[in-house]
Amino acid sequence: MYGGGREFCSFVVSNGNAALIREKMFWELSKYKLVHSGGKYLNNIGLPNGLPRGPQNKRKFQSQYKFFIVFENSSHPGYLTEKLLGGFAANTVPIYWGDPRARECFNDKAFIQVWDDDLEEAIERVKEADVNDSLYLSYLQTPAFKDSEYREKRLTELEAFLNHIFSQPLKKAYRRNVFTSF
Repeated sequence: MYGGGREFCSFVVSNGNAALIREKMFWELSKYKLVHSGGKYLNNIGLPNGLPRGPQNKRKFQSQYKFFIVFENSSHPGYLTEKLLGGFAANTVPIYWGDPRARECFNDKAFIQVWDDDLEEAIERVKEADVNDSLYLSYLQTPAFKDSEYREKRLTELEAFLNHIFSQPLKKAYRRNVFTSF
């Protein structure tokens, strides 16, 4: 199987008090093949040099694996942290759960998105990509971001937002909590 000598899947989490679906994915996928957990939570590889925070270089750790479980602490529209980008940066196929709108920005052919009601379906997609070299390579070779028209639209919106903020007089642009008395 292709994977450039890579291990199957990794997982790096320090917060065990997050959504239970993250832990469920870890255990269910581990029934298929061992998922290596390098963080403080569910660690099964040992902590390097006795360090309490797991791998010193998370991207280097991730890049040793074909897949990386990338689950946010919770799922809300617009709540998208660096986790998904980290998976892409490590040249691995992210298995993502979190922002239900992630596909608006990221190319859904570049990662495996998990929906609350289809954990088993996502696991089947991972298994299929694990044994099908062409499918696995198609995930890796697909650009992470959507087409340039989408990117340009988002950049235009961001520019308008920032211009609105910075074109105001400082006194008007400055926001402070009305309940605070300084």
